[in-house]
Amino acid sequence: MQTTSVKRSRLEKPGRIGVSNWRWLYALLAIVLAIGIFFRFANLDRKVYWNDEAITSLRISGYTEAEIIQQVYDGRTIDVSEIMKYQRPNPEKGLDGVINSLATEDAHLSLLYHVLARVWVDWFGSSIAAIRSLSALLSLLALPCLYWLCRELFNLPLTGWIAMVLIAVSPFHILYAQEARQYSLWTVTILLSSAALLRALRVQTKISWVVYAATVALALYSHTLSILVVAGHGIYVLFVERFRLSKRFLVYLLSIIGGFLAFVPWLIVAIAQSSKISSNVSRTNINIGLPALIKSWCQSLYRIFVDIPNLGDYFFPIIFLLTIYALYHLVRKRSKETYLFIIILIGTALALAIPDILLGGKRSSDSRYLIPSYIGIELAIAYLFSTQLVALKSRWKSFWSFFLVALMSVGIISCAISSQAQAWWNKSSGYYNPQIAEIINQTNNSLVISDNTPGRILSLSHLLNRRVKLLLISQPYSLKIPGNFDNIFVYQPSSKLEKQLEREKKYHPKDMLKSWLLKLEKIGEQ
Repeated sequence: MQTTSVKRSRLEKPGRIGVSNWRWLYALLAIVLAIGIFFRFANLDRKVYWNDEAITSLRISGYTEAEIIQQVYDGRTIDVSEIMKYQRPNPEKGLDGVINSLATEDAHLSLLYHVLARVWVDWFGSSIAAIRSLSALLSLLALPCLYWLCRELFNLPLTGWIAMVLIAVSPFHILYAQEARQYSLWTVTILLSSAALLRALRVQTKISWVVYAATVALALYSHTLSILVVAGHGIYVLFVERFRLSKRFLVYLLSIIGGFLAFVPWLIVAIAQSSKISSNVSRTNINIGLPALIKSWCQSLYRIFVDIPNLGDYFFPIIFLLTIYALYHLVRKRSKETYLFIIILIGTALALAIPDILLGGKRSSDSRYLIPSYIGIELAIAYLFSTQLVALKSRWKSFWSFFLVALMSVGIISCAISSQAQAWWNKSSGYYNPQIAEIINQTNNSLVISDNTPGRILSLSHLLNRRVKLLLISQPYSLKIPGNFDNIFVYQPSSKLEKQLEREKKYHPKDMLKSWLLKLEKIGEQ
């Protein structure tokens, strides 16, 4: 699939907009790119270390949730430091402990990321900033991979530069570049496998297909939803080959088989733990209704480019129309081989959205699962800007130049605002933890009771003073409240624990923060 053409070469001639203007344009893009890199490392430890990230630290420590429950969910009063040991690597549990922890309880998570993270914390420590820096560094690898993909798709250097800048200052990509999870790695492998496929189709050499097979294996080990991207690649090759069993399609099949064979060992583990996986992802089966789904899709779209509190909804019509026009422009100006690839990449979201609509669920409401679609949208918009900036009509060049600067500016503003916050929308289960910890830390001789999941307790424990005590239970009916504490709090109690508290004759629960935190006040001292 040869992507070069005389027409595209003409578009790249600097004389179209003036040599000095080109220099200023590339200088501006380089500055914005540097700003995006800066935001990836700014205040890495500021935001709350929420439930999912705490589970990451648990996995790379080599422990399991079952071990925590067995060892500390026994109704004893313990120090915060006792539970924090599950957030640091255990020297006696090496990489085999990491693999065992995942295989036992979370086989659907990224094996590759957690292995890399364990090696990383062994070298650089297990602090929040240290472990998040791995994701930040991985997110930088996405930039050259994106540029390579743009060159394979368009062979326009300016498109590659604009695409890199759009992702560099994307508030969504920066949020997940600062999270101790696998999403930065997944972004890299999506881009890498996509570019490798296009190159293999273009040069058709054995080594190029071997490289593609390797990137498929990497993608599958990075995130199980990579199966949607790989399936999209298959649909694309079928279209390109006009549904014929051509030599190129057969070579593609061999590459896919090779990539999947490399993933088979972990696939066997995942199948063996399918019931556990179903339990872990059961929350995505909750039916939130079509209106709520549509609202989440709208938010997901504009948050790619702008994430300013209370203003995002106003930007949605602009981002929506820009996306639609970018796709229209792409279809009009590019060959079917180019626009089909991007449309199929965007269309991977349908594999999540359609089951949500027909069967109920909220899989597609979780924006981190839509990263392949975001990449497709950003590619289309980058192509639109790059072609309009070299257009012949000067008045439209000025409009699109202003539009690009405005889009980069709101992205930078969004990143600046979120970088100062302790919690953001992507920290859902830990959103109120900073406020909760502040309330508890201001008291003396305090006890926190909870029967919630280990991940949530670990998340809160990162913020608690070490003088605070914990009482964790797995069976609420066995609760025995010690009488030697001046302040007793209950953190995110289950309905069973709430009923048990109602049976208590000595205490009255007082809601301190949206039912996330209760304070037990002695009856007669209210």
